Amino acid sequence: MAYISNCKLCNDKNVELRGSHIVPEFLYKNVYTSKHKFMPIEANETGGKVQQKGFRENLLCQGCETKLSLWERELSLFIRFLSGEKSKVLSLTDLKGNSLVSYINYDLVKKALMSILWRMSISTLPFFSDYNIELYEEKIRNWLDEGLSFNAQDFPILISKGYISGSFQAGLLMPLSQGSYGDDITMESVVLNGIIFDFLLTDGNEIPTEVELFGLHPQGTVIVRNKEYSEYGIDLSLFSSRVKDKDVLDFFSKYD
Repeated sequence: MAYISNCKLCNDKNVELRGSHIVPEFLYKNVYTSKHKFMPIEANETGGKVQQKGFRENLLCQGCETKLSLWERELSLFIRFLSGEKSKVLSLTDLKGNSLVSYINYDLVKKALMSILWRMSISTLPFFSDYNIELYEEKIRNWLDEGLSFNAQDFPILISKGYISGSFQAGLLMPLSQGSYGDDITMESVVLNGIIFDFLLTDGNEIPTEVELFGLHPQGTVIVRNKEYSEYGIDLSLFSSRVKDKDVLDFFSKYD
């Protein structure tokens, strides 16, 4: 049955809304079982609800869905490259433990990432309840709707590869609680296929020198840090024991 309401992005009224992914579906590739299902695993709770086709909500019309998919295609190439796949366009230079990535399609990648942040913030799903960019939601919505470009100073994005005891963990998809960069800048973060994206909510203000150096840059470069999850105060050892619980084992027995 068609769901008719107002598109959250373009504000068109009484249009058919799609079951919009909050996080693009390509990012669930390593989360899905062979039967295209997954179950969110929380460290301190059992009985997670089985999900299919990713977290979705009736948010966008077909026109806006199509526009976002063009941006997400470029983001997919970028994330897959960071996760170890080869690329005919992107290049990587080792910088003593960090990596300089070049030839990124900055405009499309940043739009895709900002659209994910915006969707997580407006979502009513419990999985994304920690995200709140209310002060900036309307401005970001308008920029995305108009297809305007984001400058380096407009919500800078830092990118890291998430490590556990020195080992990169591809496939992880998880929200992170709101944090801060220094004393003055609010930071929203998310892990997408093991890559940590830190969004600094500066809204065009002057940014610290190191952010300008390391962050996603309009010239198509970014310095990717190798970062332990413990730096975020995350103890993933809890999940190691959680995946041995009966409800998790039963899920994989039934759907894998």
